[in-house]
Amino acid sequence: MLRIVRYGAVLFTFFFSQLVLAQDNYQQWVADITTRLDKTAALLQQNNPDDARTEVQMAYFEVFENLEGPIRINFSAQKSYQMEATFGEIRKMIGEGKPLDEIQTKINGLKQALQEVLPALAEGHKLDADGQHSVYQNTQILPYWQQSFKTIDDLLAQAIEAYEQGNFTKAKQSFQQAQYDGYKNSEMEMAVRTHRSSEQSAAINQQFYNLIRLSEQADQMTEIAYQSTNLLQDIEELLPALPTTREEQNQQDNVAQSGENAQQDWQKIADQVNQGIQQAISLYKKANRKKPFLPCKTPILMCLKTVEWKIKSALAIVTSKQKLKGISPEW
Repeated sequence: MLRIVRYGAVLFTFFFSQLVLAQDNYQQWVADITTRLDKTAALLQQNNPDDARTEVQMAYFEVFENLEGPIRINFSAQKSYQMEATFGEIRKMIGEGKPLDEIQTKINGLKQALQEVLPALAEGHKLDADGQHSVYQNTQILPYWQQSFKTIDDLLAQAIEAYEQGNFTKAKQSFQQAQYDGYKNSEMEMAVRTHRSSEQSAAINQQFYNLIRLSEQADQMTEIAYQSTNLLQDIEELLPALPTTREEQNQQDNVAQSGENAQQDWQKIADQVNQGIQQAISLYKKANRKKPFLPCKTPILMCLKTVEWKIKSALAIVTSKQKLKGISPEW
């Protein structure tokens, strides 16, 4: 059954590479984003705001996500967040019908920021884009918080899947459960408030509330995908070296816990992986029949991201169990 999961990982990597032009070069990534931002401005000049919003959205999802990790390493998390937020601000300005010159100023500022970080990125550390969510391999994150993050991760994936299927009620419930089971009841909220800041803790809660409200509305898949990704990244940034709130939380053995989780139904995981891949292929085929391909890309990417989350969780669990037994993982 593990072999099926591993094959799923291979299929995911292949199919995802066909959709995301992940050039292994910072210069090319920056050039790609710049081109997309210029196209965004051109579409606005042509009075085509819908395609303009899609263009800037895809500049973030398809390209900028590859730069977030390196920017955090070579500059700061704040710099990464500022640039990330600018994509959202541009989209919001387009949606609100702001004057073109205001939007162009914001676009020019983002392009300039990209050029400013490029030299240091090229000379600094180079990170694999696939390693953005490395919570389960980060030894600076306590096992208790790794499990809490997994709870949030899984429930967000469930919420996105439910929303995509049109089940808004279930999507809302899953977002609420992610907030309460993963963030509040685990006392992660308390730890962040105590050892980081009350502002950061409140900001995470606000992101959950935003997702809950969005899940009640139709045609919000793009925004839900965007905000879910941001939420996971923001939480991940807070977890390294974050103390627990109670001593018994430190006594929770991550390997033993993973070993217990490894007893789950592997056929179910394989079925979920296969289902996610089939959904992505179906969306891809539908999108290819007509011109409006770009608006379909975000659901495709999120469908694949859900598969990615499941695969990474499964492989992390199996790796931990094999280590417990003294077996070297073979992947």
